[in-house]
Amino acid sequence: MTIGVDASEAEGAAAVLAPLGRVRIGGGGRSVALELTDGAAAVAAIVELMRGVGIVPVTITVARPTLDDVFLRYTGATIEEHDEHAEHAAAAVRR
Repeated sequence: MTIGVDASEAEGAAAVLAPLGRVRIGGGGRSVALELTDGAAAVAAIVELMRGVGIVPVTITVARPTLDDVFLRYTGATIEEHDEHAEHAAAAVRR
């Protein structure tokens, strides 16, 4: 699930949502990704939780995890970040 927020509220939203699952700030600081088993069932509770601390979500998107989401979960990096790291390591070896 991705929750769009005002950029000034991303850190606060992440802190409020952290007890519910794995969170990550993205979208240039304008969204919080939250991993949940059943995100659709949790939408109303998440809105209430956030409004309780004065944060009004701009958007909420519930989607199945992508391959990149799964890769991030198990490696701690996106596929692009992993590829960039591999390119830098290969370049260092060639020198």
